[in-house]
Amino acid sequence: NMLEGIQIHDFDWKYIYVNKALIGYSQYSKEELLGYKLTDKYPGIENTDLFKVLERCMKERVSEHFETEFIFPNGSKADFELSIQPVPEGLFILSINISDRKKAEREIILLNENLEKNVLERTIELEKTITELKESEEKFQTVFNSEAVGISITHFPDLTFMDLNNTFVQMTGYSKEEVIGRRASDFKMSTNMAKREEVLKEIEEKGYARNFEMTMQHKSGREFIILGSIETVFIKGQRYALNIIYDITDRKKAEEQLAMVNKELEAFSYSISHDLRAPLRAINGYAKMLQEDYGYQIDEEGNRLMQTIVHNAVKMGTLIDDLLAFSRLGKKELKKEVSPKNSKTNEK
Repeated sequence: NMLEGIQIHDFDWKYIYVNKALIGYSQYSKEELLGYKLTDKYPGIENTDLFKVLERCMKERVSEHFETEFIFPNGSKADFELSIQPVPEGLFILSINISDRKKAEREIILLNENLEKNVLERTIELEKTITELKESEEKFQTVFNSEAVGISITHFPDLTFMDLNNTFVQMTGYSKEEVIGRRASDFKMSTNMAKREEVLKEIEEKGYARNFEMTMQHKSGREFIILGSIETVFIKGQRYALNIIYDITDRKKAEEQLAMVNKELEAFSYSISHDLRAPLRAINGYAKMLQEDYGYQIDEEGNRLMQTIVHNAVKMGTLIDDLLAFSRLGKKELKKEVSPKNSKTNEK
């Protein structure tokens, strides 16, 4: 009844055990798997890096734990987290389908990369455009209003709005007539005043503030999250701030959903580990009791088999502990360490 897929292969790669979860995403029935070889059911798998790892685990009797993408015979793909353990019968493979999690991670990474790239590219393009067209108001307004990101120009340092494009109007809900000549603080557009003051201080010190996040408020009262960049420019001797904002509310929601998925996965891992430990303790305990109370009535081979049961129960317990430790790695921050042998080279 476990949600993870379980399969056990003998030394000829024949299926000798599969559970319901494995059947659910193997694209075969139980009868179509048991007694058949892995290489027969998935032609070409012997040429993959995955099979090389399986072969090494089988031959060298070592364990492995990793993530991999698997391509089914019909061309469909899925991401799995695999735990491989040698057993007396051959090889034990536990698999968890993590396709949804990997898809969400890839989408968020791509979204972040595109947003950062767009912010940088748009900022560079707009700076270049303003420099080239600052003497031509008509051409500047054409470019200014055609941008798909929210842009406003404020006089520095009094921060009164001098102009804003149509996208900025749509994002905030305020018309040009309402805003021009007044400050953002008059409308309480920024809900976090401490963050606003921090950004203004950075502009004063550096002349710009880039890639900062801030919560803003629409005229209707609805809040949304923006990724912003501010550059100061000089037009006809006057200093202005060019404010560029992207609405990243959807991206932040996606990040929260991913965090929730990871939290649920962690809770599930703990639950499964506790559910597995109880029968393992029972197996280990009863095997020891059987050996202690009736060992003299059992022949040498029987005692060897009982020792094997106890040994593998202990190994399975260790595997569960290792899986839990592995699941915690994702919460730890990566830290760089300099090897003493290479410290001089790294310092250079």
